[in-house]
Amino acid sequence: MTEIIEYTLVVMVSALFVTGSVAVYDSFSGLESKLQLEGTLATVSDLALQAAASGTSSATLSLPGVTISCEQSNLTIYSGSVEVAHSVPVPCDFTRTVGAGDHSLTFTVAGGALSLEVT
Repeated sequence: MTEIIEYTLVVMVSALFVTGSVAVYDSFSGLESKLQLEGTLATVSDLALQAAASGTSSATLSLPGVTISCEQSNLTIYSGSVEVAHSVPVPCDFTRTVGAGDHSLTFTVAGGALSLEVT
């Protein structure tokens, strides 16, 4: 009888370890995806800030589906539940929805306003 109880306890503890490991893996997997997306979105924000300082900046980036909008000097880039916002030192008024894939982004300051071209 003692062996059955010991065996049952070992099986239950093993099941708890497996369940806990899966939960931890899922949590870190989601966190890793979010951090990668935030890094990509921060790169887009940096391009806009470089253009505000030097007049133009461009880069080709592999993007998930994102929306880039700028209104009253507030640049906002979001994808799903992740959002990155920055103030830019020049006026702006645009919204671009960019599908997933490789895209060339070119920020320029012309006529005192920031604009974005996506190809």
